Amino acid sequence: MKYRIGQRINHLTKFTSFLESESEKKAYDFLSQNIPHSIFRQYWIQNYRVDFFIPELDLIIEIDGKHHTEQKQVQYDSNRDKILKELGYKTIRVTAESVYTKKGLLELYHKIVKVPAK
Repeated sequence: MKYRIGQRINHLTKFTSFLESESEKKAYDFLSQNIPHSIFRQYWIQNYRVDFFIPELDLIIEIDGKHHTEQKQVQYDSNRDKILKELGYKTIRVTAESVYTKKGLLELYHKIVKVPAK
């Protein structure tokens, strides 16, 4: 399929939006209004797509849905976090349910604020 530049970007934006969960959208809305850093959604680092990436802090934020409690997924996430840590990135994981409460969002905010800048 041939795209003009604007069409291609629009198509990719729609595809990325499809990949996001409602909890990720909720978290992004909160973070983009309260964190004074650039926040990238659905960002690729090596072979991994992360939910959010804050380059100024080398910080990855993952919003974990229910499937992240399954043993196979827990092991995958652990290995993935280890590899990303070896590359110099820090990872914060929060549950999808937590971003639907003010308390959960504030806890996420405080975790981010504690991360030292480069």
